[in-house]
Amino acid sequence: MINRRRFIAKSALIGSGVVISGIYNSAIAKKVNANDKIILGVMGLGGRNLYLIEEFIKQGAEIAYICDVDKRRIANGLKACSGESWQHRTEQDWEVTQASMGQSRIPKTTQDFRKILEDKEVTAMIISPGTHWAPLATIMACQAGKDVYVEKPMSPNVYEGRKMVEAARKYSRIVQVGSQNRSGQYHEKAIEYLKAGNIGKIHYIKVLNMLKGQLGYPGPYPEVSIPSEFDYDMWCGPASKLPYNPKKTGPGVWRYFWEYSGSDSESIHQLDVARWVASALTGIDYPVSVYGKGEVRYPEHVADIPDSLTAIYDYGDITLSLEVDWWTSLIKVPHEIRASKALFPDWQFTGTRIEIYGTNGMMYLGRHGGGWQAFNEKGETIAIMTGNNPVKKHIANFMDCIRTRETPNADVERAHISQAISHMAYIAYRTGNQLLKIDGSTETFIDNNEANKLLARQDGGRSPWKIPDQV
Repeated sequence: MINRRRFIAKSALIGSGVVISGIYNSAIAKKVNANDKIILGVMGLGGRNLYLIEEFIKQGAEIAYICDVDKRRIANGLKACSGESWQHRTEQDWEVTQASMGQSRIPKTTQDFRKILEDKEVTAMIISPGTHWAPLATIMACQAGKDVYVEKPMSPNVYEGRKMVEAARKYSRIVQVGSQNRSGQYHEKAIEYLKAGNIGKIHYIKVLNMLKGQLGYPGPYPEVSIPSEFDYDMWCGPASKLPYNPKKTGPGVWRYFWEYSGSDSESIHQLDVARWVASALTGIDYPVSVYGKGEVRYPEHVADIPDSLTAIYDYGDITLSLEVDWWTSLIKVPHEIRASKALFPDWQFTGTRIEIYGTNGMMYLGRHGGGWQAFNEKGETIAIMTGNNPVKKHIANFMDCIRTRETPNADVERAHISQAISHMAYIAYRTGNQLLKIDGSTETFIDNNEANKLLARQDGGRSPWKIPDQV
């Protein structure tokens, strides 16, 4: 069990974590048999969760509750449950018709997710309210006997991610993180191909997240009136309650500030796959060190996270690098390729690719259905495998595991390790572009108190939403 003493240097801050409510600790998990309908509560009604609502219903689940701190989002949540399109679709795979939906009830609505936790009929929670809320909500759901599907990024810091793992294990809960590439068969086959030595001994893995975007809005951020429909205090949760301004706390922009997020929200997709490959080939979960160098090249776009970051991880025989930049002209894997079982990306112009180099060749590996292609030293294609976006399989895997109690594909601990090394790269940047040595057994840095302070919130979270030391 990891205690915050290992993360925070100031001893006066230790021991402030509390369990939110004793009623959750005494909750008994509802057993789900093979033919039982899985009953869900949903926390957060942003675009991603609206898609998840629709897909879970199509796969046989029933939504009993939808929750958001902003009442203005409730209408779209109800539309998603009924099969009515809540926004214009650009991907055919997302189109939903009333006939395809199996929802038999109008879900209850609330601004307080604790009401869902008190209902013993609810089997599991879909949690995607924002990274700063995900750990505590997951912990409380586990205490209430609920299984959890939590979106990535799963935590704002290393400490809270580990607490999610501890809660899942203590209460014997299935916790699947929305890292859907873990359910992609083509990723598993790529690892098998590499382990067989088909391109020689692997020595270098390169992860790209080279996209075009804008990190937030130009400041300053004067305090403005809070809309009457929005429970801003509840939205802040464990994070500090800063003066309200939607340019900093609004949908999609909060993720660029350290108060709410510990790393960028995009590169974790392919970093998780690359870490999966590196760990499978070396047997090492954590690298022995990380070097991170970042820059804010466009300071007029105010954000805490840098718009350019390069990280280098030492996995012994394998070096893994991560390159993040938000001002390129490269693209993600297009939707038509994600949905196709026959097409590959144009790798040269794909900003989210993974490059794997061996002594006898190299491989391009894509996320979200991009597939993979291997080449020999002459540049000739020697093996290929297509794929499509595995998100549907990922949801199906979670629902199967609720019934079988088997470990899900993106089990919380697997996802946590990947998220932790992402945070560690940004900590290296935040402490002056350092090389940091890592003790994987304690998830801390060796002989670097400055960096260790950034592994957790130094105050344990805002009262009454402090992250408990004892989950």
